[in-house]
Amino acid sequence: VRANIARHIRETRGVEVDADNIILEPGGKPAIELSIQALVGPDDYIVGQNPAFPIYESLANFYAPDRYIPWLAKESENGLEFDVEDLVDVLDRQRNVKLLIVNTPHNPVGTILTREKIEKIAALSKKYNFMVLFDDIYDQILFAGRKHFSLLSVPGMLERTINLMAIPRTFP
Repeated sequence: VRANIARHIRETRGVEVDADNIILEPGGKPAIELSIQALVGPDDYIVGQNPAFPIYESLANFYAPDRYIPWLAKESENGLEFDVEDLVDVLDRQRNVKLLIVNTPHNPVGTILTREKIEKIAALSKKYNFMVLFDDIYDQILFAGRKHFSLLSVPGMLERTINLMAIPRTFP
């Protein structure tokens, strides 16, 4: 199963992974919790989108009390959007960020981060030295010709990314 998932990731994300890169979990919440437990120390901060799936902030606050920083969505002509410049402002104010939680396609807002924004997030991860929990579990739910781009597809991000995904029902 893990070898087939690795093949799926290679084919859909264009990044070389093997079965040793894959961990199967009985849902997304355990992977989120284990990522926070493994990465966030007593002086580290977590940044996450807001609004967002509530478990991100609740687990962050459980393991890193008062060290969760929201990356707030802004209203635009296209609805709510996450501006990478706002993320830069957060990172400039708080240098001890260890983990950024990103969800795209986004639950509950429905926004999809563009390739350009994802590439900027990758550059920020390298510049500020933090990991990204990249939740693209809804990557198959796209409408109106919109396209999903994975953080794993950015060169050098395999080592900086925990990719939370689900395998589609049509998985071979």
